[in-house]
Amino acid sequence: MKRRVAIIGAGCSGLTAIKACLEEHLQPVCFEREDDIGGLWNYNDEPKLGKGSVFKSAVINVSKEMMAFSDFPPPRHYATYAPHRQVLEYFKLYAENFGLHEFIRFNTSVEKVDQADDYEETGRWTVICRKETTNDVKTEIFDGVMVCTGHHTFPHMPIFYGKRQFRGRIMHSHSYRDSTEFADKTVLVVGLGNSGADIAVDLCKHAKQVYLSSRRGAWVISRKFLCGIPADAFANTRLLFSLPKSFLKWAFQFFANLHFNHGLFGLKPEHRGLETHPTISDDLPVRMLSAQVILKPNVQHFTETGVILDNNECIEVDYVIFATGYDFKFPFIDDRVISVDKNKVFLYKYMFPPHLPYPTLAIIGLVQVIGAVMPVSEMQCRWFTRLLKGKNTLPFRELMEEDIEQKRKGSRYIKTQRHTIQVPVMIVDRV
Repeated sequence: MKRRVAIIGAGCSGLTAIKACLEEHLQPVCFEREDDIGGLWNYNDEPKLGKGSVFKSAVINVSKEMMAFSDFPPPRHYATYAPHRQVLEYFKLYAENFGLHEFIRFNTSVEKVDQADDYEETGRWTVICRKETTNDVKTEIFDGVMVCTGHHTFPHMPIFYGKRQFRGRIMHSHSYRDSTEFADKTVLVVGLGNSGADIAVDLCKHAKQVYLSSRRGAWVISRKFLCGIPADAFANTRLLFSLPKSFLKWAFQFFANLHFNHGLFGLKPEHRGLETHPTISDDLPVRMLSAQVILKPNVQHFTETGVILDNNECIEVDYVIFATGYDFKFPFIDDRVISVDKNKVFLYKYMFPPHLPYPTLAIIGLVQVIGAVMPVSEMQCRWFTRLLKGKNTLPFRELMEEDIEQKRKGSRYIKTQRHTIQVPVMIVDRV
């Protein structure tokens, strides 16, 4: 009898998880809460808590060649940097080509994952699921569980004094769809990551004025390199990442400043290049040059009509959009199995709770990659299925815990909630 594997989520990680199971002659059952595949890239006009989202004109920040699964190149006619509709279409083509749909239970949410009664002997898991359309609840036993729910699902809202007295509207970037509702309004975007930069640029289509607040500045880079070559195709190579880190940081800053001078724009951060996740935007410098987007320091507190900034400047705004990232959670898994504290999670290779006696549960795609997550998820799924088949083994618990601590202490990234799972794309070589 084939061993059964529960896969939670049918986004890019969930799809490659199904395929990896089939290749190892396992029996996958994928639970997807929505009525279609795609996860984050399955666009909805209305945001849903617990589901990733993109806005209407979003374009992926990695080139189509670098985001592709290893055995399924995107169609030649696709844009080099695909809009979200093409990204979703690519996933649908992938699922159709490898016959993945028949293994997906749509409109089905997972309520609970717990160790089965015979876990100590078998490593099996009990999965309780609920059909969204009928509310029918079902309990099943699986030999393995792959959690593919992503980490852009629960918006992180920072606490500021005076937010309740603000008479305008406050929202998170998770809820942003397009700029039409902000016509002739003054908008403050808080956060200079990729979402903050993209939304600030998009707002310029209709808003009267856009302010962009940044706590520490950012290194902003272009999608394109010399002669229009996709920057990630040049940068995310084994050859480049084999060079000394000090040289890589210098080179990154050099080319970022070649794109536009960060000191002149007031964007230059205290940290060096590659010590945070880079912000990718070709349009932000132009919007700043034309004063459509005006850079501001961090928010200190709110007033009834606006905010007071760290430099004690007061600006009046109609809307505030927090592009402040996400909290990742696993509400269906007990804290004794996986515990998350301010986005810090104790996992071997970002996948396995080291204290579990069996490698039968894994988190897939819980990494913030400088590059595309798809190749990383693909390699993680292959590894997990080989472990389940007994073709590979994990190290002893002590060695796994030592590896986790070494990675935490040796991380080159600044210590913030956003960078707890930050990794280079070359992590695929370590799986």
